[in-house]
Amino acid sequence: MNVGVEWNVSVIKAITWLAKTTTDPREFSKRLEQAQTNYINETSKKTNFGAQFDKGWYGDDVVAGFFSQAKSLIDNRRAFEISMASHIIPWMYQLGQCVDFLDNVSGAAERARRMLESNTVYPDTAMFELILAGNYAAIGYEVEFIPERKGIAKTPDFKCSLDGGGEFFVECKRLQKGPYSVQEENAHFIRAKLVEGRVHSKRMSVWMDVTYKSEVISTPENYLVNHLSNYYGKDYHWDDDYGTGFVKASKLQSARNEVEANGSLSFHTKLARLLKGSALSDDFFNVFAFGQPDERDPRFISKIKYASLLTWRCINEVSFEKRSRHITNNLSEIEKQISNYGVGVGHIAMDVDVQRDVADKRREKNLEATKSFKLESKLVRFNIHYLVPRIDENYSWMVDETLEYFYNDKIIHDIIPAVRIFPEAAAFNNDLPGWHQ
Repeated sequence: MNVGVEWNVSVIKAITWLAKTTTDPREFSKRLEQAQTNYINETSKKTNFGAQFDKGWYGDDVVAGFFSQAKSLIDNRRAFEISMASHIIPWMYQLGQCVDFLDNVSGAAERARRMLESNTVYPDTAMFELILAGNYAAIGYEVEFIPERKGIAKTPDFKCSLDGGGEFFVECKRLQKGPYSVQEENAHFIRAKLVEGRVHSKRMSVWMDVTYKSEVISTPENYLVNHLSNYYGKDYHWDDDYGTGFVKASKLQSARNEVEANGSLSFHTKLARLLKGSALSDDFFNVFAFGQPDERDPRFISKIKYASLLTWRCINEVSFEKRSRHITNNLSEIEKQISNYGVGVGHIAMDVDVQRDVADKRREKNLEATKSFKLESKLVRFNIHYLVPRIDENYSWMVDETLEYFYNDKIIHDIIPAVRIFPEAAAFNNDLPGWHQ
């Protein structure tokens, strides 16, 4: 009998509500079960032992892959992917908090059904719209989704109104990771694969750290492995035109002690922290290890023969600029979609870059873009939701939300409140954004 990770009533409510919006709830459940089966089969392959997570492991149905994580939280620990959980479960939890209100939101069930009928369009944007509609409804607004009409310019997502009061229109934008960030991570992955090959051929247990001074894609593909080749058991440091870095012995025994105490480790944050010997801070990282898979779950290692950690970041100015793109174009799109309707409110949600300095720069640029934007419509409030999904050693899922909002006068601020994605989250007792906590 499969056992889940935790019994979360709100997540169960969300899954149940989504199933009810479909024309065939049982078929929806089968899609999720198939995604779970595909994932288990892929992660059982020896070639994927310790491999970086691949969304393709769920199969071709990306929508089922997304929602299968919520199902796995409840009923199938073996299919629960910790590296993706915090990108998915908080949204499902909040949807579950909203479903009683969404039942009274005109068009909400149709919006959910349209999301689920696809198998190729990632559902995060539709989830953002549904949750915000539910959150507005929860604080007393009458909410109505606005149907899209073919041949007509794009419309706002939904309308809010109060008894005896005016109405306003809401448009939501869920930003994905930018193409430059994807390109940069892929470029590093190519260089890291060569490091992985040497780690396995030489059975190495090292911590390698690199700070790219040039764009990652501009470095030779063998850049990292060439420096690793200069390591002969003593600490090795370098500083050249492409970057700076070092190689030193990893804290292999700490990882082995943890395995001996608890049975096994997954190839994620805790193993990386143990190999480094300290917190990971704002580093990107890769773990390369070899040993015996845990017979209960081959995603875990139960006997470590050797293990290496590669931490990295890029401080190149071109990289900074391209990764910290600002939101002027999104503001323009929001304004266009609202301009023909009346008073409007915009919401943009974005995941924060792992590097704090890049996240800071993006926030600064967003602030400048917002202040300099010349409104030609009745967009009276604009909200930016900065999200920090975390892989945590003590929790199944966790996300920090930092909300920054802008409004054109105090009256609007009082009449139309700032609505969060995750309103129940505990507030930090300081003024720092989530990525500095």
